[in-house]
Amino acid sequence: MNSIINLYLIIGLFLIVTLVVMGFVIPHTLKFFRNRKIYNQSLILNICLLVIGIGLQYVENQNCDDKRLMFYPLCPIIFLLLYKLSDNIALKKLNRHMFYLTMWQFRDEESAKSTIIENVAQYLIFFLSIYIPAYIGFWVVNNWYSC
Repeated sequence: MNSIINLYLIIGLFLIVTLVVMGFVIPHTLKFFRNRKIYNQSLILNICLLVIGIGLQYVENQNCDDKRLMFYPLCPIIFLLLYKLSDNIALKKLNRHMFYLTMWQFRDEESAKSTIIENVAQYLIFFLSIYIPAYIGFWVVNNWYSC
Protein backbone atom coordinates (compact mmCIF):
# COMPACT_ATOMS: atom_id res chain seq x y z
CA MET A 1 0.00 0.00 0.00
CA ASN A 2 2.84 2.41 0.81
CA SER A 3 4.47 1.76 -2.56
CA ILE A 4 1.26 2.75 -4.39
CA ILE A 5 1.02 5.96 -2.37
CA ASN A 6 4.69 6.70 -3.11
CA LEU A 7 4.07 6.07 -6.81
CA TYR A 8 1.15 8.52 -6.82
CA LEU A 9 3.25 11.10 -4.99
CA ILE A 10 6.05 10.75 -7.51
CA ILE A 11 3.63 11.06 -10.44
CA GLY A 12 1.98 14.09 -8.85
CA LEU A 13 5.32 15.76 -8.18
CA PHE A 14 6.43 15.05 -11.75
CA LEU A 15 3.24 16.57 -13.16
CA ILE A 16 3.49 19.67 -10.96
CA VAL A 17 7.15 20.26 -11.92
CA THR A 18 6.31 19.68 -15.59
CA LEU A 19 3.44 22.17 -15.53
CA VAL A 20 5.55 24.80 -13.73
CA VAL A 21 8.45 24.42 -16.17
CA MET A 22 6.14 24.46 -19.19
CA GLY A 23 4.12 27.36 -17.88
CA PHE A 24 6.83 29.70 -16.61
CA VAL A 25 10.13 28.82 -18.28
CA ILE A 26 9.64 27.31 -21.72
CA PRO A 27 7.30 29.87 -23.38
CA HIS A 28 9.64 32.77 -22.74
CA THR A 29 12.78 30.93 -23.83
CA LEU A 30 11.17 29.75 -27.07
CA LYS A 31 10.80 33.33 -28.25
CA PHE A 32 14.59 33.38 -28.61
CA PHE A 33 14.51 30.41 -31.00
CA ARG A 34 12.47 32.40 -33.51
CA ASN A 35 15.76 34.08 -34.38
CA ARG A 36 17.37 31.81 -37.01
CA LYS A 37 20.94 32.50 -35.84
CA ILE A 38 20.24 31.57 -32.21
CA TYR A 39 18.29 28.48 -33.31
CA ASN A 40 21.11 27.24 -35.56
CA GLN A 41 23.80 27.88 -32.94
CA SER A 42 21.87 26.02 -30.26
CA LEU A 43 21.22 23.11 -32.63
CA ILE A 44 24.91 22.85 -33.54
CA LEU A 45 25.89 23.06 -29.86
CA ASN A 46 23.47 20.28 -28.95
CA ILE A 47 24.71 18.06 -31.78
CA CYS A 48 28.30 18.54 -30.57
CA LEU A 49 27.24 17.68 -27.03
CA LEU A 50 25.42 14.59 -28.35
CA VAL A 51 28.54 13.33 -30.13
CA ILE A 52 30.69 13.97 -27.05
CA GLY A 53 28.15 12.32 -24.75
CA ILE A 54 27.75 9.22 -26.89
CA GLY A 55 31.51 8.98 -27.33
CA LEU A 56 32.15 9.16 -23.60
CA GLN A 57 29.48 6.62 -22.78
CA TYR A 58 30.49 4.24 -25.57
CA VAL A 59 34.18 4.08 -24.59
CA GLU A 60 33.60 2.85 -21.06
CA ASN A 61 32.46 -0.70 -20.35
CA GLN A 62 28.98 -0.30 -18.96
CA ASN A 63 26.10 -2.55 -18.14
CA CYS A 64 22.92 -2.56 -20.24
CA ASP A 65 21.03 -0.12 -18.02
CA ASP A 66 23.76 2.49 -18.41
CA LYS A 67 23.91 1.95 -22.17
CA ARG A 68 20.19 2.70 -22.44
CA LEU A 69 20.95 6.24 -21.23
CA MET A 70 23.37 6.77 -24.12
CA PHE A 71 20.83 8.57 -26.32
CA TYR A 72 19.34 10.95 -23.76
CA PRO A 73 21.46 13.82 -25.13
CA LEU A 74 19.04 13.63 -28.09
CA CYS A 75 16.34 15.30 -25.96
CA PRO A 76 17.22 18.94 -26.75
CA ILE A 77 17.84 18.18 -30.43
CA ILE A 78 14.45 16.50 -30.85
CA PHE A 79 12.84 19.31 -28.86
CA LEU A 80 14.36 21.93 -31.18
CA LEU A 81 13.41 20.05 -34.34
CA LEU A 82 9.82 19.52 -33.20
CA TYR A 83 9.61 23.16 -32.11
CA LYS A 84 10.75 24.34 -35.53
CA LEU A 85 8.31 21.98 -37.27
CA SER A 86 5.35 23.20 -35.22
CA ASP A 87 6.40 26.83 -35.63
CA ASN A 88 6.61 26.41 -39.40
CA ILE A 89 3.16 24.81 -39.46
CA ALA A 90 1.79 27.74 -37.46
CA LEU A 91 3.46 30.19 -39.86
CA LYS A 92 1.81 28.50 -42.84
CA LYS A 93 -1.65 28.04 -41.32
CA LEU A 94 -2.01 31.12 -39.08
CA ASN A 95 0.53 33.53 -40.63
CA ARG A 96 2.17 34.03 -37.24
CA HIS A 97 4.60 32.24 -34.96
CA MET A 98 3.33 29.57 -32.62
CA PHE A 99 2.05 31.01 -29.34
CA TYR A 100 2.63 29.17 -26.10
CA LEU A 101 0.41 29.00 -23.07
CA THR A 102 1.84 30.50 -19.89
CA MET A 103 0.62 30.41 -16.31
CA TRP A 104 -0.28 34.10 -16.44
CA GLN A 105 -2.35 33.71 -19.59
CA PHE A 106 -4.46 36.81 -19.16
CA ARG A 107 -1.53 39.19 -18.62
CA ASP A 108 0.53 37.94 -21.57
CA GLU A 109 -0.98 39.03 -24.90
CA GLU A 110 0.64 36.21 -26.85
CA SER A 111 -0.61 33.51 -24.48
CA ALA A 112 -4.14 34.87 -24.55
CA LYS A 113 -4.21 34.38 -28.33
CA SER A 114 -2.91 30.81 -28.26
CA THR A 115 -5.25 28.12 -29.52
CA ILE A 116 -5.98 24.71 -28.04
CA ILE A 117 -4.11 23.03 -30.90
CA GLU A 118 -1.01 25.07 -30.08
CA ASN A 119 -1.28 24.14 -26.41
CA VAL A 120 -1.63 20.44 -27.24
CA ALA A 121 1.34 20.71 -29.61
CA GLN A 122 3.35 22.33 -26.80
CA TYR A 123 2.77 19.34 -24.52
CA LEU A 124 3.36 16.83 -27.32
CA ILE A 125 6.70 18.44 -28.17
CA PHE A 126 7.77 18.26 -24.55
CA PHE A 127 6.76 14.64 -23.97
CA LEU A 128 7.96 13.34 -27.35
CA SER A 129 11.37 14.91 -26.80
CA ILE A 130 11.65 12.77 -23.66
CA TYR A 131 10.02 9.59 -25.02
CA ILE A 132 11.82 9.28 -28.38
CA PRO A 133 15.40 9.15 -26.98
CA ALA A 134 14.28 6.60 -24.39
CA TYR A 135 12.75 4.44 -27.12
CA ILE A 136 15.83 4.76 -29.35
CA GLY A 137 18.14 3.83 -26.48
CA PHE A 138 15.98 0.84 -25.57
CA TRP A 139 15.84 -0.34 -29.19
CA VAL A 140 19.58 0.06 -29.83
CA VAL A 141 20.60 -1.72 -26.63
CA ASN A 142 18.18 -4.59 -27.18
CA ASN A 143 19.09 -5.12 -30.84
CA TRP A 144 22.82 -4.34 -30.93
CA TYR A 145 23.99 -5.33 -27.47
CA SER A 146 21.52 -8.20 -26.89
CA CYS A 147 20.59 -7.16 -23.38
